[in-house]
Amino acid sequence: MTTTEKSSQVDDAPKLSQKDRTSLQKELLKKQKEISELRKQLNEINDQKEAAFTQREELSKEISSKISHIKTTKSSRDSLTGSVKDVKKRRDVLNKQIKEKNKEVLELKKEKDGLYEKHKIKGDPFQIQREIKKLEYHMETEVMSFDKEKELTKKVKDMKKIVKETSVLTDISKKINDRVKKVRDLRKESEQLHRQVVDKAKSSQEKHESILGDAKEIDTVKGQEKDSNKKFMDYKKKFQDINNKLKSKLDEINNINKKLGIYRARDKKAKKDKEDKLLKSKEDIVQEKIKNKEKLTTDDLLVLQKTMKD
Repeated sequence: MTTTEKSSQVDDAPKLSQKDRTSLQKELLKKQKEISELRKQLNEINDQKEAAFTQREELSKEISSKISHIKTTKSSRDSLTGSVKDVKKRRDVLNKQIKEKNKEVLELKKEKDGLYEKHKIKGDPFQIQREIKKLEYHMETEVMSFDKEKELTKKVKDMKKIVKETSVLTDISKKINDRVKKVRDLRKESEQLHRQVVDKAKSSQEKHESILGDAKEIDTVKGQEKDSNKKFMDYKKKFQDINNKLKSKLDEINNINKKLGIYRARDKKAKKDKEDKLLKSKEDIVQEKIKNKEKLTTDDLLVLQKTMKD
């Protein structure tokens, strides 16, 4: 807006009584207080809105973290479950072998019992062999009478004869011992695998329970996140409503200030016009004195100085 337009607006403005002007000034103070209160409310709501937003973001991060943990735990659990299945298969193979070997042992023992009956064998040939070795060691390491040595020699000879007659049992007894040893080794390995199955199954179950616990916690946190988001949206709406009120109040204040500004400018212009008129009157008097070559006073000189500046 140009100076001319502003001057025209000032000149065209309706006259305002002192009462109306006082009323506008009171209204201005009232609006300023309302704006101050609205700004205070706006700051408080903004703090609450930001707190709700921060809480919602933290809860969202917590949910993401738990989902990531569930994925990792699921992968580990599935790996353990697969491992348990593999170990069970290996254990089952060993148990099948144990069963087969035990069956072979029973069949060999049955065959051995048949040989005992067939050859009319009495006593344990292996026990007799151990007794022979004991007697031979006794004869070699101890001093004894001739009759005693002769007696023992005959006894050893008779025992060796019995062992020779029962040599048919040696192979089958060796087979039985070999299979018993194999069963023992297989059972030991099977028990180790069984412990692995138990340990891995326990770890898998613990991870499964951890997944269920995390899933339950996620549901709880999601509820909290939903509440925080609702609070955030409510505070955001309140913030916008108060902000709109504030803008409206600021517009009202601007309008009041605009009105008061126009009237202040008109008062200022009127005052200046009056001063200019008075100064022009004084200047005319001074000019008349100069024309008549009269002596100028200090006030006259000040008038001239002021008119020169203007």
